[in-house]
Amino acid sequence: MEHGKYTKRLGKTLIRILEGSPRIKVFYDHGGKDDPNTCKPTPYFREYSRASTLANIDIAIVNENDSKVNVLCEIEEEGGTPKKIIGDVCGVFLAEGIMIKNADYSFDKLHFIFGIKVKEKGKSAEKAKELENRIPKMVRPELLDKIKIQFVYNIDYEKLISSLKGEICKIVDIA
Repeated sequence: MEHGKYTKRLGKTLIRILEGSPRIKVFYDHGGKDDPNTCKPTPYFREYSRASTLANIDIAIVNENDSKVNVLCEIEEEGGTPKKIIGDVCGVFLAEGIMIKNADYSFDKLHFIFGIKVKEKGKSAEKAKELENRIPKMVRPELLDKIKIQFVYNIDYEKLISSLKGEICKIVDIA
């Protein structure tokens, strides 16, 4: 399977849905360096380098009028190990904001959605549920009123992406 295939598709779909909204901009990972909506790694020390990046963001929806992040979405298309999931999420929680394409965006009321493709058999769904219970406890106390955390998981790629799309559209008030 092509790495990031579903993330890229969801990003492009959200761009089409939100097209014409002057305040909202969608960025996504796995789009390629020539794609103007591709999310670069998210640095925390004002420069793009391996030394300054704590996390990559799969999908970021920002309000360019007020430089706020509305939605961040991490998608683990292959289930993801707890180490990877916790690392991706906590990298965001350690930040004061994020930088995308050299523009700073702060958190005011951030909705962080984590989509996980779980396996039909085995314990991946149980692990995802346990992470859903533990991760909110890792948020810095001063950010608790600014970040809402939501997990979406499914055994089917198409249903996972459809559910994520629906949740994101609700958050940005697009039915």
